[in-house]
Amino acid sequence: MADQASPLQQIAAGSNAVDLINENFDAASPAMLYGRDARTTTLLTWGYVGGRFGNALIANGTVVLTPSTTNYVVASRTTGVVSASTLLADWDAPENVRLYKVTTGTAAVTGYEDHRQSIAGVGGSGTGDVTGPAASTDNALPRFDGAGGKTLQGSGVLVSDVDEISGYRAHRNAQTGTAYAAQAGDAGKVIDLSNASAITLTLPNNLPVGWCCTLVQAGAGQVTCSAAVGATLRNRQGHAKLAGQWAMATLHVRTNAGGTAAEYVLCGDTAA
Repeated sequence: MADQASPLQQIAAGSNAVDLINENFDAASPAMLYGRDARTTTLLTWGYVGGRFGNALIANGTVVLTPSTTNYVVASRTTGVVSASTLLADWDAPENVRLYKVTTGTAAVTGYEDHRQSIAGVGGSGTGDVTGPAASTDNALPRFDGAGGKTLQGSGVLVSDVDEISGYRAHRNAQTGTAYAAQAGDAGKVIDLSNASAITLTLPNNLPVGWCCTLVQAGAGQVTCSAAVGATLRNRQGHAKLAGQWAMATLHVRTNAGGTAAEYVLCGDTAA
């Protein structure tokens, strides 16, 4: 007996079955993304059906399988591009979505498992499958636990009911050489510079507006800030150096026209 609760049209005797079947396939087509395409699956070639993956439009395509082994067919969570590999690491990689586990003989597919249910929510909005601890601290910010994108853990950083932040610590970037170039990843960090000889801190021209960090001269070698080609260093007193051992200063990017003309402001315990 037909399931009367089915959202799809029922195919009844005497109906225009071909039209109804095609209409049902059209309605179900978004759920068929990466489905096995029998038209192009042959021997060691695995065909799949395309569709909408987040904001990307995936075309029908094929991948070539390796004979006499287990093949892992996956899609990139970022681009939706499909690939096949014999490496279990690719199957388990958090950056990939599992599609099919395919076993092969010397010249053809011998069996496969469909794992496409893991596509739900990938490439678009989430589906509510994020999990967290059984209890939490009021006002504590959550953070991801691992790289799977689904598990949260508590943190010691608190945001009060009036938006006051507490419990955070600066990340210390310890540099012991005589030359270092500031990085985008140094934003919000304390760059601890320590060497007996003079140290040059290069300021690249491409760091974004709002980037800032704290500088500490922890050794005898004096730290000099040197703006790279296209960048500019500003200081009220015309200083470009830290004053000496244990001096501390703040560095901030206030403008960057075109992304290649960063303008830095240096302030604190500085010297000419």
